[in-house]
Amino acid sequence: MMTKVSSSPIRSPPPGGRLSPKQQESVTGTSISALGHALREPITLSRSEWEPVLTAGDPILEVHIPPGGDMTPHNCQASMRQAMEFFPQYFPDRPFVGFAGGSWILNPEFA
Repeated sequence: MMTKVSSSPIRSPPPGGRLSPKQQESVTGTSISALGHALREPITLSRSEWEPVLTAGDPILEVHIPPGGDMTPHNCQASMRQAMEFFPQYFPDRPFVGFAGGSWILNPEFA
């Protein structure tokens, strides 16, 4: 199974601080399955093995979850495919590199 790792890397030391030795050598994040969903267990990779998927400030499309949900994988894929055609056509000056969204309904404790 092929996976990607998404995390929020620290680009520079925090004001007045330094990166810890662990932060200098490795990155811990969420592994994304080949099916596109986040896996529960975090993964730690050396910085030489890691390549960011998204970083802070990357342009993304926020996903809205409509009332009633109906968030089947098929419906989500169809919606994202439509967005991938629509936005470049009507907003070519606003490219994006991914989708993101958040909701209590996505909480794995409710699954």
